[in-house]
Amino acid sequence: MPEGTGTHEVTFANGPVTLAGSLSLPDGAGAGAGCAGVVLVGGSGDTDRDNDTYFPPLRRRLVAAGLAVLSYDKRGVGASGGDWHASTLADLAGDAHAALDHLGAHPLVRAGAVGLFGHSEGGWVALRAAAAHGGLPWVVTNSCPGTTPAVQERHALAQVLRRTARISREEAESVLAVYDDLVEAGRNGAGFATASRLVDSAGSPGLATFWAGVDAPVWEFLKRKQDHDPLPDARRLRCPHLAVFGGADPLVPVTESVRLFTATARTPGRDTRATLTVEVFPGADHRVRTDEGTRLAPGYPERLTRWIAERTPAAPAPRPTTRRPTAPGPATPGPAASGPAAPGPATSGPGPPAAPDPAAPRPTPHPARRPTPRPTPRPTGERTSRPGPADRPRIPRE
Repeated sequence: MPEGTGTHEVTFANGPVTLAGSLSLPDGAGAGAGCAGVVLVGGSGDTDRDNDTYFPPLRRRLVAAGLAVLSYDKRGVGASGGDWHASTLADLAGDAHAALDHLGAHPLVRAGAVGLFGHSEGGWVALRAAAAHGGLPWVVTNSCPGTTPAVQERHALAQVLRRTARISREEAESVLAVYDDLVEAGRNGAGFATASRLVDSAGSPGLATFWAGVDAPVWEFLKRKQDHDPLPDARRLRCPHLAVFGGADPLVPVTESVRLFTATARTPGRDTRATLTVEVFPGADHRVRTDEGTRLAPGYPERLTRWIAERTPAAPAPRPTTRRPTAPGPATPGPAASGPAAPGPATSGPGPPAAPDPAAPRPTPHPARRPTPRPTPRPTGERTSRPGPADRPRIPRE
């Protein structure tokens, strides 16, 4: 017996890892063929099912639009098992795939009408999961860089240095050179102690702030993901892709990301269902908020829910119930005649047809009934809050 509408605790598994999350069902989810759904994938670091404070207001808007929403604690966070420090982005994409399967199997959710929404690092995860899944109606990346993590983090560090008044341009270039050495050391397998000595050698408070909170397990994870390229996954998509950005995002190179995703969408031979829509909200931050991060950017929830609705397969129309014709029963004999029947000529077969009565009204002929054309099916494709760990200006978390 499925639970009713509202928010419920759920668990699901990806191999040996059990993940925990929250499932919110809209009012009327059990009516008709069920509702569509979306899985929310959080950003980097110790991200829980709420992605700090970002997902709750977004969840409310999605549920109000009639969507079932599932978000979950990253492995090793909250009530989820496992350890994200020891994982890869492919492992995290497997978790998102398991969340999709769990939501799509819910009896109040319509099969084939569940998509992915990935925020920041979660966008890379969502693209990997969507490229592997193949049966999604759509995928949304929210503040997801089109660059590698190493390039994105360099951009974020440059923004931190630019906003630090006491650091000159020459000093900033020197710090960025040390960052480049740090990335190269990661590629060569350097340990955390070696990486920390490189950061200390810069003697810059900007780089020290950027490095704050990085320990040995985080460093190992960063080394594994720093050269991840999201474009091959975007190229393999078989569903529409919405890429959302805040125009004033200090962590993501927005202009370069738009260029890269757009160039990928033009790849010859790409699946024709994999259209790309880009939305950039002027003045919005990494979480697509304005007014110093106190509210979602004007028009953002409406455009998001409208885009999803336009690309989600419609629920099948209910089949009309038709009554089968009842077979006629045996004829009921009429009353016996009260008098003797008048004698008539005996015949061995049917007689000649009776002559028409000239006084009887003549039937009006009906025009021939034309068959009703079937409608052509439409194609499914087509051309507030404090800063959390995900938003601090260091090795960027989202």
